[in-house]
Amino acid sequence: MGYLKVLQINVNHSSAAHCNAFVVAEENVVDFLCAQDPYISDNVPLTGVKGCRMFCSFNNKSVIYCLNKDLDIVFGHNTNHIVGLFVKLGVLELQIISAYFPPHDNIDSLIEEFTNFNSVNKNVLILGDFNARSLIWNYNFEDIRGRAIIDFSTMNYLLICNNKNSPPTFVSRSGRGWPNLTLANSIIFNFIKKWEFTDLGSFSDHRLSWQPVFAAGWAMERNVDQVFSDSKSSIERLESQSQI
Repeated sequence: MGYLKVLQINVNHSSAAHCNAFVVAEENVVDFLCAQDPYISDNVPLTGVKGCRMFCSFNNKSVIYCLNKDLDIVFGHNTNHIVGLFVKLGVLELQIISAYFPPHDNIDSLIEEFTNFNSVNKNVLILGDFNARSLIWNYNFEDIRGRAIIDFSTMNYLLICNNKNSPPTFVSRSGRGWPNLTLANSIIFNFIKKWEFTDLGSFSDHRLSWQPVFAAGWAMERNVDQVFSDSKSSIERLESQSQI
């Protein structure tokens, strides 16, 4: 297996954008597609290509598709706005969470969905549209939602993975912004090979986002099989460093 690829996008309940996300994911051999505000047909999100496994939040506003049938994954939990699963990668178990925080919902109540269900474990990757603004991810001001996301990240030892030089993740006639975020603990942050937004058309006012392609932070050019076949002591060493 090569690097683990994760693609994220808010398809803005568009059938064209949702179908296009599947096409891009399949053409680029993506392992996970995290979609927010998906297109709904017959009260469920689009199911994707044959053999694709789908995991949804209660209100179907956040979805994770696993397109790699060979991955060992287990459903974790879901709430109204988040859904999570676990994927086994050698000696490491990674939790992947997709989240959609509507712009007008109470941010404190939304964040409680993480804490109430113990959604954040120590090897976690959170991808989503949080509709929050902060100088840290390119806005020229910080709002209440942005401060809440920063406080949540700090309390849970999570790092913002976004590239500060990235173009806007949301572009429309009414404006532009960077509402799509990736959060990870320090261990997973060190596994990130690449983080970027694509120039491919998305058929949505949100851009397709190549979320982390994993490798080890201490051996960036090795593939996943090599990285995660290392001894548990290597993982423990990184964890101890992150606590210093």
